Amino acid sequence: MRSLTLLLVSAIIGLTYAGYYPRPNFCKGVNCKNGGNCRSLYTSFKCECKKGFTGKFCQTNINDCKRNICKNGGKCKDLVNGFNCECKKGFTGKFCQTNINDCKRNSCKNGGKCKDLVNGFKCECKKGFTGKFCQTNINDCKRNSCKNGGKCKDLVNGFKCQCKKGFTGKFCQTNVNDCKRNSCKNGGKCKDLVNGFKCECKKGFTGKFCQTNINDCKRNSCKNGGRCKDLVNGFKCECKKGFTGKFCQTNINDCKRNSCKNGGKCKDLVNSFKCECKKGFTGKFCQTNINDCKRNSCKNGGKCKDLINGFKCECKKGFTGKFCQTNINDCKRNSCKNGGKCKDLVNGFKCECKKGFTGKFCQTNINDCKRNSCKNGGKCKDLVNSFKCECKKGFTGKFCQTNINDCKRNSCKNGGKCKDLVNGFKCECKKGFTGKFCQTNINDCKRNSCKNGGKCKDLVNGFKCECKKGFTGKFCQTNINDCKKNSCKNGGKCKDLVNGFKCECKKGFTGKFCQTNINDCKRNSCKNGGKCKDLVNSFKCECKKGFTGKFCQTNINDCKRNSCKNGGKCKDLINGFNVNARKDSLENSVKPTSTIAREIAARTEENAKILSMVSNVNARKDSQENSVKPTSTIAREIAARTEENAKISSIVSNVNARKDSLENSVKPTSTIAREIAARTGENAKTSSMVSNVNARKDSLENSVKPTSTIAREIAARTEENAKILSMVSNVNARKDSLENSVKPTSTIAREIAARTEENAKILSIVSNVNARKDSLEILSNQHQRLQEK
Repeated sequence: MRSLTLLLVSAIIGLTYAGYYPRPNFCKGVNCKNGGNCRSLYTSFKCECKKGFTGKFCQTNINDCKRNICKNGGKCKDLVNGFNCECKKGFTGKFCQTNINDCKRNSCKNGGKCKDLVNGFKCECKKGFTGKFCQTNINDCKRNSCKNGGKCKDLVNGFKCQCKKGFTGKFCQTNVNDCKRNSCKNGGKCKDLVNGFKCECKKGFTGKFCQTNINDCKRNSCKNGGRCKDLVNGFKCECKKGFTGKFCQTNINDCKRNSCKNGGKCKDLVNSFKCECKKGFTGKFCQTNINDCKRNSCKNGGKCKDLINGFKCECKKGFTGKFCQTNINDCKRNSCKNGGKCKDLVNGFKCECKKGFTGKFCQTNINDCKRNSCKNGGKCKDLVNSFKCECKKGFTGKFCQTNINDCKRNSCKNGGKCKDLVNGFKCECKKGFTGKFCQTNINDCKRNSCKNGGKCKDLVNGFKCECKKGFTGKFCQTNINDCKKNSCKNGGKCKDLVNGFKCECKKGFTGKFCQTNINDCKRNSCKNGGKCKDLVNSFKCECKKGFTGKFCQTNINDCKRNSCKNGGKCKDLINGFNVNARKDSLENSVKPTSTIAREIAARTEENAKILSMVSNVNARKDSQENSVKPTSTIAREIAARTEENAKISSIVSNVNARKDSLENSVKPTSTIAREIAARTGENAKTSSMVSNVNARKDSLENSVKPTSTIAREIAARTEENAKILSMVSNVNARKDSLENSVKPTSTIAREIAARTEENAKILSIVSNVNARKDSLEILSNQHQRLQEK
């Protein structure tokens, strides 16, 4: 019944195809969505969807973002039969896979190379340039100072020091080494001198360059015809054969280094020896056994072995006899199996086997598996004149030659490719995936650890280390060299730290970049008004005139280069000196009355001039009141004048002492006349001195003393003038009586005593005038130096 029904259905279908029955339309009432077309099949319908849609009725928009991944953080937006990647800044392309090249619109200067970044760029400048576009030539002279007065010239990525003569080196730091162009020979050491050198020679050499080997053969002679060869600091005797020793003095015993073999005895000769051999041996050293094989030959390839006074034949296998002349029959002790026949050979035999057997003795049935090998590890089972292969799992065929394809029933994920194995398969995963089916994304952070506290972020077939500040590199393994962008000044050395740096400054500098020259004047003060000038790691005191020393602490002794004449003593002042003249020659002379009268007249005129000067000084006093000498200068002047007054007092006491001795002695008139004549010459000298004082008066008018000093001088001179006027009246009263008469001795004695006292006063006045003259000159010089300063 069932077969009949099938036959009927087949007939109807056939008639339908033939056009006898109408075909049913299964698309009636079916609504395919999104522009899909309905297609009627034999027993149902199918919606043929437009691209981008799926589902029975084409109702579902296919999510194209599932199989299309946007790269570099881009976001995927699904479209109809497509997708759109919204890329992050700096990326472009359908999948945001392309980093926009920002270098196209930004060019680096001076040969710099542009490195594209994400949404940016970086210029990798050639050495010597800096700036965002490498537009700036770095001034290398800022951090490189030339030594010893050299001038720095900036170059591209460098600098050049133009050194002063005598210096060289990158920084002119090196004194020219004269040893470089003057080499000492024969291991001599060159010692550099100033514009020269000196070679310190090794023993055995001499000369400016140690070029001459000292001939040691001159004082050493070789014996027995030996030749002397000069060495370095020595010699060597090249002896004739048969002699040895430093001087070739010893005959060599040739038996010491030549031993006779096999019991032979050595006899020494001149430059030679002779071995007396035992029987059976020969040769220079008795080393050779006489070969008895030379006259005895072995047969059939046998080898002759020499013995002492005999021989032995070592025969090849298969032969025997004294001379190896007999072939041994090997079939006697070897029988063939399974009906095989034995054939004798040389040192062997051969079995000729029946068919089906093999082996040396025909003992083995032939294995048919030997010439029929099973493939892929299959095992061969030997049969009678045949074989059978038992295959391993995964293989098939007569010889197990076919590998069963296991990839047909196993699919790999994430684009992995299936590779068929024996009784299995292997997925060859794309980079970044693992697992039997490539289903697992590999965590690349497990086998890649970030150094120095960096954090690892896993990517597809990769990883990224997010480094802490101060580190860089794929694994954060590199400490960023902060010294590259931070240069230490003034020769300081930069020490790199983690995310920082430290400048180790040369002596005399300080600051983060060693940019500050330490002011050495702060802890070093200059004395006596000297000015301190700061240097590098030092200082210099610029002293005022009259002082010297590192700190201007020493008053220059001006008496060293200024010598006082005629026994005067030099007293050192500040930037000057003072002379205390000797007055001894004046103390021993007593002037005549006429001379005293002339001196009084001259001094009266001089005093008139001095009074005129005083009035001029008083008139100019008001304009000079603002110039006051320093206290130290006034103190020195007072001390000097006190010393001068002490000397004047000493002179007065000496005159008084001589006065007493004169009062006790009364000279005759003729003697007094001669003394008056002698003193007339001395008075002429005194007048010359007074003239000199008058001539120098004008130069003294420009020196203005303090008001207090002038007042004291006027008071002293007023008192002196009163005494002089009194003396003048006394002299005039007595002049007439003295000119025409010669007084008695007692009267002359009294007059001499009176004149002695007057002369003492005059000498005191002259001494005071001279002393004041010197002090006025010193004050004038000091005032002039103050004006110059």
